[in-house]
Amino acid sequence: MAEQPPEPENRHLLGWGEVQWERLATAAAGLTCAWADYDGFHIGHCPPTAPPYSHIWGWSRDGSVLMRGRINGTNVTVGWLHADSDADGEPVACVARPLIPWEEGHQRINPRLAESTSMPSSMMAVDVLDGMPSTFIGAW
Repeated sequence: MAEQPPEPENRHLLGWGEVQWERLATAAAGLTCAWADYDGFHIGHCPPTAPPYSHIWGWSRDGSVLMRGRINGTNVTVGWLHADSDADGEPVACVARPLIPWEEGHQRINPRLAESTSMPSSMMAVDVLDGMPSTFIGAW
């Protein structure tokens, strides 16, 4: 029997547009974030300065708040996705699906993890289906 596609859920999407990195770093203080830099892939607190890479993702412990950012120097274009129906933003249909992180001992392409970073055992992607489709990433 074929696997059934996940049921859409409603969340609230809020776009900040392009802002200074400091604004994001302050707002993401309570989130777990994922990004890459010259030392490898990181999962932890939002870095105080913009990493020299293209994207950052953030999530709350329960996955109710998700953030994605497109980094451009010291600026970042930010989107927020909230499960709370009272949150700011416009309601959008989304689909959550599991991602497959690297398995321990995987030999083809090893993740280059930064010091003190470990890969979560499970991760999720939440795809926005309305408007301009985008994907938010998290581990909860």
